[in-house]
Amino acid sequence: MKQDDRAHNRRPILWSGTLTHGDHAMDCQLWNLSPGGARVRAGAPLPNGAKIALFIPKIGELKAVIAWQEDNELGVKFTTPEKDIIAMMGETAAALGFVDEDKDEDEDSVP
Repeated sequence: MKQDDRAHNRRPILWSGTLTHGDHAMDCQLWNLSPGGARVRAGAPLPNGAKIALFIPKIGELKAVIAWQEDNELGVKFTTPEKDIIAMMGETAAALGFVDEDKDEDEDSVP
């Protein structure tokens, strides 16, 4: 998927995580991340549309679906709501540029 097609800019990272599909869990590496998804390298390919859980130690467990796969690289689209992901990230969200630290929080409640 081209970067221009994404709803969120992804940030390059190199973090470890655990991907769970059904009863099977495997270690994985996260190569990039946004509040909407991630690029993951896992030990096995998974079919597009597969529902997974992705545990990232710095964030927690995120529900997701496989958007694309090529060999053992997976494009993961989070189904956990973006606002929840940002909250789970805490200071990491600001460090990665996913939130504007200067933004007044009351602005978020304006429709």
